[in-house]
Amino acid sequence: MKRIYFLAFFIILYISSYSQQKFWVTFKDKNQSNFSLDKPEEFLSPKSVERRFRQGIPIVENDLPISETYINEIKNIAPNIIHASKWLNAISVELKSKEQYDAIKNLPFVKNISIVNTYKNLDKSTIASKDEPIITIGAPTFDANKYGQGHNQIKMISIDTLHALGYTGKGMDIAVFDAGFINADKLDFFDIARNDERIVPVWNFVDNNNRVYIRSGHGMNVLSVMCANIPNTFIGAAPDAKYYLFITEDSYSETIVEEDNWVAAAEKADSIGVDIFNTSLGYTQYDDTSTSHTYGSMNGDSTTITRAANIAASKGILVVNSAGNEGNSSWRYISAPADGDSVFTIGAVNENGLLAGFSSRGPNSSGHLKPNVCGQGANIIVASNNNSVVARSNGTSFSSPLIAASSACLWQAFPNKTSSQIFHEIEKSAHLYTNPNYDYGFGIPNFYKAYKKMELEYNQQNPTTSLPKVYPNPFRNGFTILWNSTSESPLSIRIFNSIGQSISDETIQVPANQFSRIYINNIAEKDAGHYTLQILQDKKSYTYPLIKY
Repeated sequence: MKRIYFLAFFIILYISSYSQQKFWVTFKDKNQSNFSLDKPEEFLSPKSVERRFRQGIPIVENDLPISETYINEIKNIAPNIIHASKWLNAISVELKSKEQYDAIKNLPFVKNISIVNTYKNLDKSTIASKDEPIITIGAPTFDANKYGQGHNQIKMISIDTLHALGYTGKGMDIAVFDAGFINADKLDFFDIARNDERIVPVWNFVDNNNRVYIRSGHGMNVLSVMCANIPNTFIGAAPDAKYYLFITEDSYSETIVEEDNWVAAAEKADSIGVDIFNTSLGYTQYDDTSTSHTYGSMNGDSTTITRAANIAASKGILVVNSAGNEGNSSWRYISAPADGDSVFTIGAVNENGLLAGFSSRGPNSSGHLKPNVCGQGANIIVASNNNSVVARSNGTSFSSPLIAASSACLWQAFPNKTSSQIFHEIEKSAHLYTNPNYDYGFGIPNFYKAYKKMELEYNQQNPTTSLPKVYPNPFRNGFTILWNSTSESPLSIRIFNSIGQSISDETIQVPANQFSRIYINNIAEKDAGHYTLQILQDKKSYTYPLIKY
């Protein structure tokens, strides 16, 4: 009882001490929602619905928006509502008096009220910002020199080999949650992605507007690890993916409201239909120490942000998060939401593959292995604020986007896999998989090793009595032909649309008496639908129906 009395006193004290205070109001149900699970297209984008359908994930109650009736009743008492979370069935709202608190608490549909954040007046001017032969048709060719100084971080995890196969993240959507993206709208590193409209500013949850190229350059550095594209200078891990930018972190202060912002951004990104989240942020201690977390809270499903991250993963999103930079501090351990059981947590190594001292350690407080894997985060190459000039930086802030973007390339190759399958196949490819530890997790992944294993499994699960073999089918962007040629005669590869029109006609030379892997990516921009593949050699013809989605 003393704990209950103390909590009640604590809440009353906060209300009386601050002119405005932010609270989470959690509802008991969604009984009066204006939407129905039978019509998901009314509250989710087609791509968000497709992602769930492809992975066999049902649309459930926590996908439904919150009841507008409930929200309006709260507004009648306290009009300043900040965010609404359908996943948590809660809203954040500013309360100015105990009378407002009591009135909301006594509403029959309210489950509970909890403090989100204590507002503090800060002098922002005094606070520093935180800082076999392979033949490709229609696919880019990468070589070591093209990566410039950033080749080591790419080569260490063998993502350059996937690039050579044509898997550069095309068709994959990545949400980036950060503190700001200063100069990402101007620097040459991002010209190709910007011109292709593959960098999309979405929302600044700190200032409540759509300006994301402000506040901090940290997000720009993070983005560069993923999508920078200046050949011979710096190429990111997934230069052809699409990126959605969100500001959730206020780099001038450290308050629990940033978890609230992250939840709102995550739900928005889910509704857009993104495949992957990258968050180079983590939360443990706050300016107001009464709202800080303890290591005991890092149990995988306790903090608001971690609960939301786990829900995001349940929607078929690969949730990638930096482990944190507390390895040399008294805290030492991973932070929220990196503690999440379903979160793909990334530690950092240096250019030689040795653990970076700053990389936060595991496990989470429930004993779950963390980090999951590591990538280069010490002495890593990032874009500088000068056009075409790279810089070196340090932090799990950069190993996380390296792995997130590389995951997009692997997933592009096997689009019918679930996010969980991609997560675990990357773990299995890592160098310490049979002997993991709480420093490296499963170690440094090898993305080509993961690709080869998944390809072998696909071929075993889809046996054919004759070649060629075509996979994946259905496909999103490109597909592979596995061909065993007994002749040196030219190979003709033709693709026809649903009304019989030829849309691609290529003739290539393949070596005799061995397997060749032929990657087809020259219809990636074509509409979804039914196509026909025809392969001819030595007057023999093979025809395959294709489905592009």
